[in-house]
Amino acid sequence: MSRRTGGLTAICVIALVLGILSAFSSVMQFVSLLVGDKLQTAISEVQPKHNQGMQDVQQQIMEKTAAITRKYAVYHWVCFAVQSILAAIMIVGAILALQLKASGRTLLLIAFAGSLLFEPAKAALTAAVTRETMPITLEGIKQVAEASEAPGKKPPPGFEQMIGGISKTIVVMQWVVLVGMTAAWCIFYLVGVWYLTKPAVKALFLPAVRSDTETRGEPQWR
Repeated sequence: MSRRTGGLTAICVIALVLGILSAFSSVMQFVSLLVGDKLQTAISEVQPKHNQGMQDVQQQIMEKTAAITRKYAVYHWVCFAVQSILAAIMIVGAILALQLKASGRTLLLIAFAGSLLFEPAKAALTAAVTRETMPITLEGIKQVAEASEAPGKKPPPGFEQMIGGISKTIVVMQWVVLVGMTAAWCIFYLVGVWYLTKPAVKALFLPAVRSDTETRGEPQWR
C-alpha cells in the first residue's frame, strides 16, 4: 500500500505539468531566437499584397520589434538556458517524488527555490521588452487601420477614440496576465517548498520500517 498522500500527489502532478509546459515553452523560445526574424520575413513575403500601404506599415512594425528583440537577445538566451534546466529538474524531481524517492524531493525543492528567483526575473525581462514594443504595436494598429481605408477616405467619427480604447484594453490585459501568472506560479512554488519541508512529508521519503509482526514469522537465515 502506497504511503503517498493526496497532497504530495497533487504537488508532484502540478509540478510535472508545469515542467512539461515550461520545457515546451523553452523549445518554442529556442526556435524563435534562432529563426524568428527569418520566419516573420518569409511570412510577410508570401502574404498577398492587396494594399501596399498596409504592407509597408507591417514591415516597419516587424523591423522595429526585431531590433528590440536583438537588443535583449543575450537576456533571452540566458532565460532560455535557465528555464530549460529548471524544467528538466522539475520533471525528473516530480517523477521520482511520486515514487517516494528522497532524491525526487530534493530535486523538487531545488526546482521550486530556483523558480521563485527565476519567475520574477523573467517577468521583469518581459515587462522591459513589452514597454518598448507596446507603443510600436499600438501605433501600428492605428496605422494599419488607417491604411486599410480607401485612398482619400477619412476615418469614421469616433475612430480615434475606438483605437485608443482598444489600445488601453490591450495594455491592461497584458499587464494583468503577466503579473497574475507570475504571482500564481510563485504562490505554488512557495506552497511546494512549505509542504515538502513539513516533517510528516519528509518522513514519507525515509525507507519504510517493517513492523515486528511482519518479520516475526520469517525464517532466520543468519
